[in-house]
Amino acid sequence: MNKISLKWIIALGIIIILALYVYLKSFTLLLLPEGDLFQSVESPDRSYTFHTYLVNAGGATGGFAIRGEIEDRQNGRKETIYWQYKIDTAVIQWLDNTNVEINGIKLNIKTDKYDYREHQ
Repeated sequence: MNKISLKWIIALGIIIILALYVYLKSFTLLLLPEGDLFQSVESPDRSYTFHTYLVNAGGATGGFAIRGEIEDRQNGRKETIYWQYKIDTAVIQWLDNTNVEINGIKLNIKTDKYDYREHQ
């Protein structure tokens, strides 16, 4: 393999990695900032806990955001299922053992996710 093709392979690899990072950061809930724990509310049967975190999402020029994470108390697995920008409070109400309402958004914790970027 000559030097030119090796350089192209390395350059292409870097571009793919950067594109993947931008995609994950911009269009999924996977690489969101952690934030500071704001509130935790257990499900009626105590199988799950919904945690909300206050995130300083924009530094000095932006606002706050709320990140919501569901925790399965049986196995400790956590997953972010809620992300709302330009808000600094969270009103959480469990509707039943698998449905939760946060700031007026109803989510089934097993199937639903809310990302404000998809609802602008």
